[in-house]
Amino acid sequence: MIHQPNGPSGGKLSHIELGAFLSDGSGRPEQQALLRLIGTLVDIPPYADRA
Repeated sequence: MIHQPNGPSGGKLSHIELGAFLSDGSGRPEQQALLRLIGTLVDIPPYADRA
């Protein structure tokens, strides 16, 4: 994937593997946004544990 930070962060494009981006444990806002987007693509059965 290509990560493009905002201007104040330097704004330089970088290439990073999706798994590495999501698993570094930093909890950055861009990670949370991507996880929310991915979550909208997954159907959760009504009987599933949502915890």
